[in-house]
Amino acid sequence: MLTLPVSAQSSNNPTYLAIGDSIAFGYNPLVLGSADNFTGYPEVVSGSKRVQHVKELMNIACPGETSASFISEGVPDNGCRDYKAFFGLHTVYAGSQLSFAVTSLRQNKQISLVTISLGANDVRVLEFGCNFQPACILAGIQGVVTAYGANLAAVFQALRVDAGYTGEIVLVTYYSPNYLDPIATGGILALNTVAQQVAGAFGVEIADGFGAFAAAATPFGGNSCLAGLLIKLPDGTCNVHPSPTGRDLLADTVLIAIGKNKK
Repeated sequence: MLTLPVSAQSSNNPTYLAIGDSIAFGYNPLVLGSADNFTGYPEVVSGSKRVQHVKELMNIACPGETSASFISEGVPDNGCRDYKAFFGLHTVYAGSQLSFAVTSLRQNKQISLVTISLGANDVRVLEFGCNFQPACILAGIQGVVTAYGANLAAVFQALRVDAGYTGEIVLVTYYSPNYLDPIATGGILALNTVAQQVAGAFGVEIADGFGAFAAAATPFGGNSCLAGLLIKLPDGTCNVHPSPTGRDLLADTVLIAIGKNKK
């Protein structure tokens, strides 16, 4: 069994565990330095006055994490292991993210909220492997989505059964950088659809990141960049990661999901 580092065991006795990829981590390509300089939606949620039971956060998300590398370190990812080794994460831990999450939930029964963003890097790995050729991506997307569904089920099984966690889990669905791009949006929709189906089998709530971004981007022709939801780069284009406005919007979707469950 993985043992928690002393720092993680003794730091504030967290009540909120955030897991996933760069979206949960709060990655910003324009920011340098330690993980403390990055703020993701989990930090916004934990600091919100709209909730009272998630004040102490442990964010273990890793930029570049795929659904497969989340479970096992011995499979390809989209840069998570390198990022973890060279730059560091919000929380220091060894082993896979899933093994650490399970151990954390077993050892800390005060955790009452888990959020997860996971799967976008599965598609990114496909895109890189296809050199971003549409025909190749379309041919491979179903296999990626099928594998993602199986991996996500294994993750929730581990959290619910292996960790014995019966508390609230919220899955944040992915947004599209451009809702008028049929290939990108179609792949994200396929990912989100499977995620919602798997989540339902494990009593996992859905935070509708896809719908929230779509509504905010509609006045801008469905373009999340023009809507100010993505990080603006010096050349005027946008990175795929959420801007502070987009990050706060994702946090709102989590708070809405939590609020529905508390009524």
